[in-house]
Amino acid sequence: MVDVLDSLRFPFEKKNIISFLILSVLNVIWYLLVPLVAVNGYVVMLIRNVIEKKQMPDWTKFKFADWLYLLKHGFLYSVIMAVYFAVPFLLAFLGTNNTISFGLILASFITFLFVMAVLPMALVYYAATESFIQAFNLPEIMLTIFRNIWKYLLVYFTSLALFVIALFIGQYLFYFAGIVFIFPTVFAAHAFAKILAETQ
Repeated sequence: MVDVLDSLRFPFEKKNIISFLILSVLNVIWYLLVPLVAVNGYVVMLIRNVIEKKQMPDWTKFKFADWLYLLKHGFLYSVIMAVYFAVPFLLAFLGTNNTISFGLILASFITFLFVMAVLPMALVYYAATESFIQAFNLPEIMLTIFRNIWKYLLVYFTSLALFVIALFIGQYLFYFAGIVFIFPTVFAAHAFAKILAETQ
């Protein structure tokens, strides 16, 4: 059973706190793009480590190959998110410029909800396999979700609540909002990765 409290404590454990703080700093300057890609790449490494029952990746021990891995997989992680969201946004765009706009906008809304539901596990599948194609293996991804539906919903709505809290706090931090947003990101990566790990 996924322990939500374990995922909440995870970034603050003694062995993980330095890596978490460095990740928070990088997330503050996400608008420079390269740090954003690095943060996403780190999330990929984090998910793999959770599945392999390891601690958070240690920035201080990174070698040149680790940085290349970070940037490569961070970029692909970002592309996967963009591809998933491209479909509902394309439907919404067509809906605003078409005589059958209601049908297209409704399809866009339904597709958006579907993307929001499956994307967390799709990203975990990518990180676990390092395969771009596996991120779009919807039958397997959905099967994993349905097999763990109550765990998945618990983690999903806990993550959502943390992001809403971070959004509320972040509006008062301006450029430093990235510090609070990284916590729900790490929580979600850890908790969703544990769901897949327990399924395998």
